[in-house]
Amino acid sequence: MEYLLNPFKPGAGRIPPELAGRAQLVAEFRQMLFQARETGEGDRPWILTGLRGVGKTVLLNQLGREATELKLMFVKVEASASAPLANSLAKELHLALRRVLSTSDKAKRSGTPRRVPCAPFNCG
Repeated sequence: MEYLLNPFKPGAGRIPPELAGRAQLVAEFRQMLFQARETGEGDRPWILTGLRGVGKTVLLNQLGREATELKLMFVKVEASASAPLANSLAKELHLALRRVLSTSDKAKRSGTPRRVPCAPFNCG
């Protein structure tokens, strides 16, 4: 009998060996990010839905990596019944901005110009 390995390895947010069936969605998201970065105008919000275990968190993490590759700020916030979403979002955005500004300050000291994009939101 020949044995085959099952590529499905369940676990919240774990990176699978293959992000099967998501290439078109990731390409569309990357195009939207590029467009927003270049024009400064965001797109309509995206809503990802699905049953538990279908890969929503894995997909969101991949979309975050796509944003980071395009030199865009990315924050991850999880909704919780114990804390208002606005507070969690403000905290994560504050921390992300501090990281970007800290990097920008280092670049200024080294004489290297650095663009600080904040798409898909129009921050200017």
